[in-house]
Amino acid sequence: FVNQRAEGLGIHLDEARAQKLQAHIRRLRPTQEQIAASVDAIGARPVRAQLELVNACADVMLADGKAHAEELVLLRQIQTELVDE
Repeated sequence: FVNQRAEGLGIHLDEARAQKLQAHIRRLRPTQEQIAASVDAIGARPVRAQLELVNACADVMLADGKAHAEELVLLRQIQTELVDE
Protein backbone atom coordinates (compact mmCIF):
# COMPACT_ATOMS: atom_id res chain seq x y z
CA PHE A 1 0.00 0.00 0.00
CA VAL A 2 2.76 2.42 0.92
CA ASN A 3 4.49 1.91 -2.41
CA GLN A 4 1.23 2.46 -4.31
CA ARG A 5 0.46 5.58 -2.30
CA ALA A 6 3.95 6.99 -2.80
CA GLU A 7 3.78 6.37 -6.55
CA GLY A 8 0.36 8.04 -6.62
CA LEU A 9 1.94 11.11 -5.04
CA GLY A 10 4.78 11.07 -7.56
CA ILE A 11 7.35 9.71 -5.11
CA HIS A 12 9.53 6.93 -6.47
CA LEU A 13 10.71 4.43 -3.89
CA ASP A 14 13.67 2.42 -5.06
CA GLU A 15 14.37 -0.86 -3.24
CA ALA A 16 16.68 0.74 -0.65
CA ARG A 17 14.21 3.52 0.19
CA ALA A 18 11.30 1.06 0.34
CA GLN A 19 13.23 -1.13 2.81
CA LYS A 20 14.06 1.86 4.99
CA LEU A 21 10.43 2.96 4.98
CA GLN A 22 9.23 -0.55 5.88
CA ALA A 23 11.72 -0.69 8.76
CA HIS A 24 10.46 2.68 10.01
CA ILE A 25 6.82 1.58 9.81
CA ARG A 26 7.61 -1.64 11.73
CA ARG A 27 9.04 0.47 14.57
CA LEU A 28 5.77 2.41 14.73
CA ARG A 29 3.62 -0.63 15.47
CA PRO A 30 1.45 0.12 18.50
CA THR A 31 1.39 -1.92 21.66
CA GLN A 32 -1.76 -3.72 22.85
CA GLU A 33 -2.25 -1.01 25.46
CA GLN A 34 -2.05 1.72 22.82
CA ILE A 35 -4.56 -0.11 20.63
CA ALA A 36 -6.96 -0.58 23.56
CA ALA A 37 -6.72 3.11 24.48
CA SER A 38 -7.35 4.08 20.86
CA VAL A 39 -10.40 1.84 20.62
CA ASP A 40 -11.78 3.36 23.83
CA ALA A 41 -11.16 6.88 22.51
CA ILE A 42 -12.83 6.11 19.19
CA GLY A 43 -15.79 4.58 20.99
CA ALA A 44 -16.28 7.84 22.87
CA ARG A 45 -16.44 9.86 19.63
CA PRO A 46 -19.68 10.82 17.89
CA VAL A 47 -21.21 8.22 15.58
CA ARG A 48 -20.29 10.31 12.51
CA ALA A 49 -16.60 10.16 13.47
CA GLN A 50 -16.89 6.43 14.02
CA LEU A 51 -18.42 6.01 10.54
CA GLU A 52 -15.56 8.02 9.07
CA LEU A 53 -13.14 5.64 10.74
CA VAL A 54 -14.94 2.59 9.34
CA ASN A 55 -14.82 4.19 5.88
CA ALA A 56 -11.10 4.88 6.27
CA CYS A 57 -10.57 1.24 7.29
CA ALA A 58 -12.42 0.13 4.16
CA ASP A 59 -10.19 2.38 2.02
CA VAL A 60 -7.08 0.81 3.54
CA MET A 61 -8.52 -2.67 3.08
CA LEU A 62 -9.12 -2.00 -0.61
CA ALA A 63 -5.73 -0.35 -1.19
CA ASP A 64 -4.37 -3.49 -2.85
CA GLY A 65 -7.44 -3.75 -5.04
CA LYS A 66 -8.71 -6.88 -3.28
CA ALA A 67 -11.20 -7.50 -0.51
CA HIS A 68 -9.88 -10.50 1.40
CA ALA A 69 -12.32 -12.54 3.47
CA GLU A 70 -10.37 -12.00 6.70
CA GLU A 71 -10.32 -8.25 6.12
CA LEU A 72 -14.06 -8.18 5.49
CA VAL A 73 -14.70 -10.06 8.73
CA LEU A 74 -12.48 -7.65 10.66
CA LEU A 75 -14.10 -4.59 9.04
CA ARG A 76 -17.56 -5.88 9.94
CA GLN A 77 -16.39 -6.57 13.49
CA ILE A 78 -15.05 -3.02 13.82
CA GLN A 79 -18.29 -1.59 12.46
CA THR A 80 -20.40 -3.72 14.76
CA GLU A 81 -18.42 -2.86 17.86
CA LEU A 82 -18.34 0.86 17.13
CA VAL A 83 -21.33 1.99 15.17
CA ASP A 84 -23.96 -0.71 15.59
CA GLU A 85 -23.92 -0.74 19.38
